Amino acid sequence: MAETLAGSIAEMSLLKILKFLNSEKMNGCLMVTNNYERGEIHVKSGQIIHCVSGSNIGESALYNMLGWIEGHFSFENDVEAPEKSIETPTEQLLLEGARMTEDWQSIKKVISSMDIVFALSASSSTGAVNLQPDEWQILAQINGNRTIAEIVEVTGKDEFEVAKILFQLHSSGLLEKENKPAKSVSVIIDEAFFNKIEEELTKVIGPMAMLIIEEAIEELGETRSAFPNDKIAALVEKVSNEIDEEDKKLQFSQIMIESLKKL
Repeated sequence: MAETLAGSIAEMSLLKILKFLNSEKMNGCLMVTNNYERGEIHVKSGQIIHCVSGSNIGESALYNMLGWIEGHFSFENDVEAPEKSIETPTEQLLLEGARMTEDWQSIKKVISSMDIVFALSASSSTGAVNLQPDEWQILAQINGNRTIAEIVEVTGKDEFEVAKILFQLHSSGLLEKENKPAKSVSVIIDEAFFNKIEEELTKVIGPMAMLIIEEAIEELGETRSAFPNDKIAALVEKVSNEIDEEDKKLQFSQIMIESLKKL
């Protein structure tokens, strides 16, 4: 089966390609690959009928792929879909894809490549930041060394979701871009930081704070005496989840964010 269309999705977005296939009422399979994943979008008379990407299938796979920044695509005519996993009208899918594209226009001003590395901002001007669990999960991977692509791989989230969260954290002043990836060095956190986190958590939940911190350290597979700095955000996330009152959780998170910047 001859390849009729191929190129880079950085130069021609998947949304534009799908609109073209739809307008031409084409039949076949659009195969897309990036550095760590492969996906397929099957069309029949231009209608999207099946999509698979990794363990995702159907609409979730389609939206995952529409969020890819980089990769290569190729289309083969007259390849039949192994099944039909999408029932939603293609016009509706493309409309949702257009909304995602609008978000990408803002995000790409900050994140133009999956090779970008973020670090915690050294600025102390960050206002109150109430981080959600998925934001803490991403923040926990920020060490001034990991690329966005590596964070995507480690967390198992799709590119769009990770990029959107990083964009929000950057816009809030919490993150800044590194010019060059730093050498991978595991710095051991000193006792002063643990004293600070224990002090602040005790203010919120009382004497159980020390036990909660020790259990969180153990769950992360580390010890207090040799705790690496690239897991400290994950530790803060774990212990902050033990705070029930949202206003107190926000206050604790803000204090610990400022402490993280000083490490």
